[in-house]
This record gives sequence, structure tokens and C-alpha cells, in this order.
Amino acid sequence: MIRRYQRGSVRKKNGNYVLRYREDFFKPEGTKGRQQRTVVLGPVSAFRGKKDARRAADEIMQEINHNSPKPQASITLGEFWDLHFRPNIVERMKRNTRAMYDDRWRKQIAPVLSRERMRNVTTLDLDRLMTQLERQCYSWQTRVHIRNVISKMYSTAQKWKWLAENPAKWVDVGQWKIVRKQRALSVAEVQLLAERLEEPARTVFILAVTTGLRIGELLALQVDDLDLSHGVIKIQRSVSRGEVDVTKTEGSIRQVPIPPVLMEVLTAHINGASLSAKSRRERELANWLFPSEAGTPLSDRNLINRHIYPVSKKLGIPHFSWHSLRHTFSTLGGNEGTIPTLVMKQLLGHSKLSTTQKYMHELEGQQREAMGKIEHLIWLPKKKVDGEENHNSTLSVAQCGPVATVASR
Repeated sequence: MIRRYQRGSVRKKNGNYVLRYREDFFKPEGTKGRQQRTVVLGPVSAFRGKKDARRAADEIMQEINHNSPKPQASITLGEFWDLHFRPNIVERMKRNTRAMYDDRWRKQIAPVLSRERMRNVTTLDLDRLMTQLERQCYSWQTRVHIRNVISKMYSTAQKWKWLAENPAKWVDVGQWKIVRKQRALSVAEVQLLAERLEEPARTVFILAVTTGLRIGELLALQVDDLDLSHGVIKIQRSVSRGEVDVTKTEGSIRQVPIPPVLMEVLTAHINGASLSAKSRRERELANWLFPSEAGTPLSDRNLINRHIYPVSKKLGIPHFSWHSLRHTFSTLGGNEGTIPTLVMKQLLGHSKLSTTQKYMHELEGQQREAMGKIEHLIWLPKKKVDGEENHNSTLSVAQCGPVATVASR
């Protein structure tokens, strides 16, 4: 039974009046317990008697009863992770998320905070941790992940009513910096690779750059996911490091249209024109669109390292990743193709428009074209209808200097 109100006791000890009261708390195993707390009120000589000390104690107890009506967890972060958070929360997460939580806890959080009691950790402590990580050159994204793991632990404790506050809520992870900028391939690079790649890497590459699918979604496709009669691909699962799971937008099934050129490529692939006899047998057994010899989905690492990178290196194409093909799709479609951002968001399977906008890089050609338009507006004005030049506000290049002057005739 949790005591909602208590008065405490006042007694003399070592020449002082002290206040003793009971504090409710949660034990590491999750059960409720009670421990004694002692507060020194002051020397005996500072009070006119025990009644005077009692009045001072009542003021303290009034604040304690008002501000701490519920027990706080005395459990350490390490105990909370091992006994409650890891088995009940992390284990239910998707594989990649689970791996991220485990790595962040083991490498950055546990060495610093595992022995700290959860109720004693403050926002200042976590801000200091972020400063330390930034000095150790951890990326902005890694610091965000660390903050999110800690915040999830505290919000879970709040949900269970073990703690009143989440100290990670207002933590500043520092300034955002791009460590490695993701690039988009040019049209010429895409066409050159599509000509030189061998199967099945060629079909995978064309499908990735034409649809913008995540590589995990693409390699998890089964033949039944392709509705060639209606020209759509159903995205309903993903594969990562050989483990098949739901898509990143969990619980949703989205459809991606198949354009005519891609339709021809996929039709040829399904008919087996690009597969060996053994691969065709494996696909018939497992129904994967891109099966390995073991009957499992192809490995994205093996595919890009063994079949794509050697070709791109010979062609002199700068390094890129599978994710670069999503950036290529969104950049070419969103900038040159002028596809509305909302439509692009749906095709890419993003939950936020802000995420989609990060995928749409500015193209050098577009920037050059824009600069050319500005140049023509300023330096090369259009001629009048009668063929005479308009000299009313012409600024010659020769006149450009520290101070530009308008020529008037």
C-alpha cells in the first residue's frame, strides 16, 4: 500500500533535530518498497523546543507530500535495461531497430550511465554526454539515436508510472553536420551502367533506379507481387541481412506503377531470359523474384560488391550506394520530371514530406540554367519588336567594377 500522506517523526540526534520519514520506491524487479529518509533540521540550540522543530518539519513534509505523491524508481539504468526494457520493449522491435538499440546501449550509453539511478539522472548529465560524444567525433545522427534510446527508456518508465519526468526530452544533440553527403547519379551514368551490367544485377539496378524502392523492399519481392496485367508492384515486405520482415512503414502495403520500359525488363526477367537453369528452379520453389542459389533472396552486399562496383570502377563512375539510387530517382523525378512532392512521398513510402525533400538534390544543370536566365535578364535584354535594342537600362560588362553605373543615352 503506497502512503499518499505522512507526517514523519522529529527527534534529537548528535546535537541536532532530525526529521525521519518513509519514501516509497520501485525495486529493480518492479515491486514496490519503502525506505527511511533522514533530514537534518538544524542544531538543537536553533529551536525553542521540539514543538518549534516540529513546525519546521511540517513545512518540509508538506512540500514532500505535495511534490512526490508517487514512488520513484531507485533502479539503475543498467538494471532497467537488463530486467525490463530489453526483454519487454526492444525484443518486440524490428530487427534493424533492435540492432541499433543494442549497439547504442552497449557502446555509448552503458559505459557512462549503466550504474546511475534513473531518478538521479538529469538533463544536464545528458547534455554533458552529448558534448562528450561530439568531441569524440560521433556523427549527428548517432547522437540523435543515443538520445532517442535514452528517451525511450524514460518514456517507458513514465508509462509504467515509475518516474515522473523524462530528462532526455529537452536534450540538445548539437549542430547538424553532413559527414558523408549522399549523391544522385546522372542520367549518363545510369544509362552507361544499364548497358554494361550483367544479370541479375542489371535488372535489379534498373528496377531500383526506375522505381526508387529500398533495396530491402526490392530484393524481398516475390513473383506474385508483380501484377503485370494492371502494371503495378505491391510492396509488402522487406529483407535485411537475410531476415524477411515487414516494410519500414510497418503494416502498410503500397503499390508502385510499372512504366513501359520497366515492364519489358521485368517480363523478360520473369520469363527466365536472364536466369540460369538452377536459378529458375530456385525461383519456382521459393517464388522470390531475385533468388540466390540457396533459395533465399539475393544479398544486397554481395550483389553490389561483386557485380556492380567492379563495373562502375572500370567505367570511372564515382562511388555510390544502393541508397544513392533512391536519391537518383527522387532527384530526377522531383527536379527534372517536376513530379509533385506529395506524389514522390507516396512513391518512396515516406511518412513525412520533410524526409522526401531531403532526397531531392539540386542538379548542376538546373542551377546553370537558372544562372543563365538571370544573366539574360540583367546583361542581355530582349530586343524591341521593331528590331531596335532597348538601351534604356542596359549595363555593359565593361562597366562592371567596384561600382556599377547605368548607361544612359
